[in-house]
Amino acid sequence: MIRNYDREEVVDFTASYMDYGVGILIRKPQRKTNVFGFLEPLTVQVWICICIATFAIGVVMFALARISPYGIDNVEPSLQFNFHNSMWFALASLMQQGTDIVPRSISSRMLGTFWWFFTLIVIATYTANLAAFLTVTRMESPIESLNDLAHQNKISYGTVKGSSLEQFFEEQGNKESPYDKLWNYMSSMDPSPMVNDVQDGYKRVKQGDYAFMWDYPVLQYQKKKNCELMTVGKPFNSKNYAFAVRKGALYQEQITLSILSLQESGELEKIRQKWFEAESLCTEDESSDESKASGLEMENVAGVFYILIIGAFLALFSACIELIWYKFFRPVAQATLNYPMDSQPKRNCSSISEKNSAAECSRSNGQTYINKPHYSDSVA
Repeated sequence: MIRNYDREEVVDFTASYMDYGVGILIRKPQRKTNVFGFLEPLTVQVWICICIATFAIGVVMFALARISPYGIDNVEPSLQFNFHNSMWFALASLMQQGTDIVPRSISSRMLGTFWWFFTLIVIATYTANLAAFLTVTRMESPIESLNDLAHQNKISYGTVKGSSLEQFFEEQGNKESPYDKLWNYMSSMDPSPMVNDVQDGYKRVKQGDYAFMWDYPVLQYQKKKNCELMTVGKPFNSKNYAFAVRKGALYQEQITLSILSLQESGELEKIRQKWFEAESLCTEDESSDESKASGLEMENVAGVFYILIIGAFLALFSACIELIWYKFFRPVAQATLNYPMDSQPKRNCSSISEKNSAAECSRSNGQTYINKPHYSDSVA
């Protein structure tokens, strides 16, 4: 039985045989797996900024290639740093890959150097965080201490109705925080968060969104038998267990001496370990709330395969569009572009006497105007 002042007035107690504190028992949070977990090392804002930076660098590289006289001069059209090649260069640099067409002007290469440095830092940071995110399983608890429990409204909490622990909260409710908030909540809520006995407390915890406060050794034993339960925070309200006897009982001293003898011989510690530190029935050590490293499972990296499959389908779709364009629309487009030059009616330039007008007429017909010398009739 727990020793306290009120009980000491009614009965006598032997020497204490075990110290204890009050613990908090909650349902173990479910581990959630994200198939796109490889995106978690960076926030959404960072990903958006990287995409915008990649597009902006491609545009600026294209502009520099057009502004600089060394960007496109003396370069074959197929090797010019056009908009398509600029965007491909920015994307390939971000993926730590190279391209066949590179910038030629000094200004473009200077920008490319700073872009490479930027991608180097981003990739190194992402790789370092990715290893931690994929190999460490995080089990985040909604509460970590008694203060967290008092300053939240999502999880209900209580203890056994009419117990000494309820009396403790009632006595401390007007003295100090966080006990005042805890007691105000437990005494004013309707329906009451209190339970009739310990088993009812376990049942409410298993249902979720409920924290049960009781003797810490008992809760430690219970969570090792129920893998869905866990304790959080450090024990509080430290007290001790002892045997209660009637006032003036002659055997009180004999029991006290026996307890002290068992403590000195180590037998009492063996008994405590046998019943309160029994081997857990769970497959993992639930006594630790810290993150644990584990091997990567399929659900951790499934998003990468999804991205690869989506990319393959997009590439196939793009190939079909290119084939349709090349077979059907490209000949029509070429014929449309050549139509005005070939089908335009030619002007009769023989009737035009002026030299400049005749030259313009010949060029409009696709002919070369030859300025023949004019001989007068007298010379003839």
